[in-house]
Amino acid sequence: MRLISDDALAIVTVYQEAAAEPFEGKVAVGHVILNRMAKHHESDGTIAGTVLEAFAFSGWNSTEKSSAIERLRIRSVQIDDSNDAVSECRRAWAAAQEGSDITHGALFYFNPAGVSGTPSWVTGCDLVATIGHHRFYRPKQ
Repeated sequence: MRLISDDALAIVTVYQEAAAEPFEGKVAVGHVILNRMAKHHESDGTIAGTVLEAFAFSGWNSTEKSSAIERLRIRSVQIDDSNDAVSECRRAWAAAQEGSDITHGALFYFNPAGVSGTPSWVTGCDLVATIGHHRFYRPKQ
């Protein structure tokens, strides 16, 4: 028996990336996880191999011990369903697995308010959706 389920990893990732987003934004992050798995993009095709890929999802990154991301990683493994945002992330992950892709195949996203400037990877991508505060992109075809 695996100690940490795939669903738990996905739900925690959705929480890390989109807890403050509307429900659709949480679902969209779930779709990006699924899209990366399907395309094997920064992924071995598994949930664990997708969300824990180095620098693939910022909530799992750690570049310095005192960083806000470090605190988020620790806090995120202590969450439970008594938190309304966690319950909503659980429902959003289920919705992403069951529903059509509202990100139109996006493999990337970012929140412009959370970064300084535009990430360099954007130049090779098309903007396919804006959901909540996130902009979603897929590689140019």
